Amino acid sequence: MNEAWGAVVAAVAAGVFGVGGALLGIYVGRKQTTDQAHVEHEQWLRGQRREAYIAYLASWDEVHTKLFDIMRDLPILLDPATYENDEFEEFFTTTVDPPFGGMLRAMETVELLGPERVVSAARKASDGILELRMFLGHGACPRPANACAEEQMEFRARSVQKWQLRMDFFAEARKVMATAPKPSA
Repeated sequence: MNEAWGAVVAAVAAGVFGVGGALLGIYVGRKQTTDQAHVEHEQWLRGQRREAYIAYLASWDEVHTKLFDIMRDLPILLDPATYENDEFEEFFTTTVDPPFGGMLRAMETVELLGPERVVSAARKASDGILELRMFLGHGACPRPANACAEEQMEFRARSVQKWQLRMDFFAEARKVMATAPKPSA
């Protein structure tokens, strides 16, 4: 009977270790699959963020360029000899509003993809460009070219400040893009 018990105990031990090994293998395999799925999702998200950040910067730059072009041409646009009522406002809205709408759509994509620190920087940059837009679009009335010079100087000073907000967004976006995806803990 002693020899039989030894064989039974050995068989039970082999069965327990076999089942335990199989369960451990399933757990480890599942963890590895979960980690791989997490990394792949993070890589996908990183690619989506990259595209959103690039689109936002391009649209911000387009709006800024349009505003700067209008400011440069302000003496011509507001020349009393050629100025007609509502012509500047119409020109302004048809020139600036389409790219401004594109920037807002790009901003919404950034807001969807995050992270919050990049969204916050993008909001500040968008608010800055909106402030430039409002500064330029307020109270347009015919005036001599030399009267526009002071407004142009003020616009340039504000533009430099707003450009810094764009660069702050770029720096935050760059930090996010430089972080490689890691398996979940």
